[in-house]
Amino acid sequence: MLRDRGTIKWTAMMLPEHVELLKEIWNEDDKPLRKTLDEQTQSEWDRLLQQAVKLKFPLEIEYIANQNIYKEIGIPTHLDPLNGTVRIKNLHQEETTISVSSIQNLVLARNP
Repeated sequence: MLRDRGTIKWTAMMLPEHVELLKEIWNEDDKPLRKTLDEQTQSEWDRLLQQAVKLKFPLEIEYIANQNIYKEIGIPTHLDPLNGTVRIKNLHQEETTISVSSIQNLVLARNP
């Protein structure tokens, strides 16, 4: 069976700048991609956030922060349309501020 060394075999013939660019490209592949939302989904989420703040029902929010995807379950306490943020209080009574533009998924929480 032929065992190839992959890119290690070819790095000796490559310039260091090329090796660095390849490493950057591979690292970018590991980053989560932001969803682009259509207008209908955006308006549904805005309505859901406003109702959740007003009626105090729990939401499950998936969002991107620091190149990672996080999931937060809790009750939204404050919606700031000027800054585009929402504050959510989780089950441990800890508050988290989330940028609305970083939200990837937003649904009603089943069992908070």
